[in-house]
Amino acid sequence: TNPTSIPWTNFDGGTGPLRIHTNSTDAHGYASNEAIDTDNFTMSVTHNLVPVKVNGEITVKWVEATLRDVTFEFDALYYDTALISDQKSLTARGMEYLLKTNPGARLDFTDIYLETMGTSDSTTSTDPKKLSFTGTAKSVVITPVTS
Repeated sequence: TNPTSIPWTNFDGGTGPLRIHTNSTDAHGYASNEAIDTDNFTMSVTHNLVPVKVNGEITVKWVEATLRDVTFEFDALYYDTALISDQKSLTARGMEYLLKTNPGARLDFTDIYLETMGTSDSTTSTDPKKLSFTGTAKSVVITPVTS
């Protein structure tokens, strides 16, 4: 449902809301979810609708859905090369972003690909080093979070 109280903020997802599923497993044999330290995350879904208008009709007859695009971008604090390796090899991963905790919602992405990576190195900057990624996903689902 739509929020009716205070709007959601970047604090509502809790600690480490962005997680990328790696191929490694934890001590119990479950897929590992690596939390990504980020201060910027955006995503969009474009359905690429095409209006179909036939000869002799004044108005559009129907709207045809074509290829859906799920895109995202985020900045990650640089402290290891795991994301760089995934980007270079175009390894498909799962990803989730927790929008709001109990009760709340989570974005579950299937088969993400980190397509581009950028960084800026400045000899005069004292800011932490960041990696900027953009990518696409096969699909995204909004999952309710109850606990």
